[in-house]
Amino acid sequence: MRILPRLTGWRRTGRRPSPPPPPVTAPAAGNTPITITMPPSPPDRTQRITAWATVGAVAVSAVALYYGNRSANAALEAAKAGSVQASAAAEQADAAQAAQLTDRYAVAVESLGNASADTRIGAIYALERIMRDSPRDHPAVVSLLATYVRTHSVENRPAKGTTGWRHPRADVQEALRVLGHRDAGGETTPADLSGAFLYGADLRELDLRKVVFSHADLGGARARNVRLEEAHLDGADLDEADLVGARLDRADASGAILDDALLDGVTLRNADLTNASLRRVSLEDVVLGGADLTTADLGYTTFTASTVVSDVTLEGADLRGANLRRARSLDPEALACTTGSAATTLLPPGISLNWTTSSKCAAERGRPTAPVFDFRAAVTKRRSGG
Repeated sequence: MRILPRLTGWRRTGRRPSPPPPPVTAPAAGNTPITITMPPSPPDRTQRITAWATVGAVAVSAVALYYGNRSANAALEAAKAGSVQASAAAEQADAAQAAQLTDRYAVAVESLGNASADTRIGAIYALERIMRDSPRDHPAVVSLLATYVRTHSVENRPAKGTTGWRHPRADVQEALRVLGHRDAGGETTPADLSGAFLYGADLRELDLRKVVFSHADLGGARARNVRLEEAHLDGADLDEADLVGARLDRADASGAILDDALLDGVTLRNADLTNASLRRVSLEDVVLGGADLTTADLGYTTFTASTVVSDVTLEGADLRGANLRRARSLDPEALACTTGSAATTLLPPGISLNWTTSSKCAAERGRPTAPVFDFRAAVTKRRSGG
C-alpha cells in the first residue's frame, strides 16, 4: 500500500498561487485505485482588494445618483418658482407700461387743444410715438389724428366771398404726415378725411392707401409718388394737383375733379373714374388698364403713345377736344357710345366715328352725353364757402 503525500496549508506569500496539484491516485485494497482531488486555491489579497474596490465604486455611484436626483428635483422646483415670478414680473411690467401709455395719451390729447402751435405739434409727435410703441392703440391714434385734420383743416378755408387759397397749418400738415407713415397694411378701419380742406397739402411719398377723401379739397396738392390704392376719392377735388408717379389702382374716384392735374406716370388700373373730370391733362405713361371712364369728361385731354388704354370703359364719355391720335391698343368699340366732335376730337389712325350716331347710342342706353354737373362751378362754390 502506497503512502499519500501530506497535505499542507497555504502559505500567504502575496504572490499568484501555483496551480492546484494534479489528482493523486493511490491503490486501495484489492488493487482498486482511489482518486483524490485537491481543493481550489483561495483568492489572494489582490483579488479581494479589486472586489472591494468594485463594490465601493458601485456604492459611491448609487449615492451620487441619489443626491443628483435630489439636486435635479430641487433645481426643477426652483425653475418653476422662477417662472412664476418672471410671469408675475412681466404682468406687472405690462400693467405699468399700459398705465404709462394711458397717461401719455391723455397728456397728448389735452395738448392738442393748446393755443400754442408748437405744443400742438409736440402732441402730434407724442401720438406718433404711441402709435409705434403700442399696436393696440394704433387704431385709436389714427382715428384721433384723422378727426383732428378734418376739424382743423376747414379753419383754413377762405372766408366766404374770397379766393385766397392758403396751405394747411403746420400742425395739420404734421398730422397728415403721421397718418401717411402709419401701418396701413394691418388696418381694419381706414382713416376718414372726408370733407377735409387740404388745398396745397404736401402728400409726397405718403402711404394713404384706403384713406377716405370723399368730397375733400386736394386742389394744388403736392402728391408725387403718393400711394392712394383703394382710396376713396369720390367727389374729391384734385384740380391742378401734382400727382406724378402716384398710384391710384382700384381707387374710387367717381365724380372726382382732376382738371389740369399733372398725371405723368400715374397708375389707374381698375380705378372707378365714372363721371370724373380730366380736362386738359396729359396722360403720358398713364396706365388706365381696366379703368371705368363711363360719362367722364376728357375734354382736351391728350393720350400719348405710352398711355395704356387696354380694357378701358369710355361709354358716354365726353371726348370733345380730346387728342387720342397716338393712343395705342384703343378698342374702337370703347368709343362707340362716346360724345365727340368731328372738328375737335382727334382719333387714332384707322378709326372714324359718326359722333351723331355715338351721341344717339349713348342716349338710347340712358347715358348722359356730358357730365351731370358743372365741375368748375362746383369747385368755385365749395372753396368760396357757398
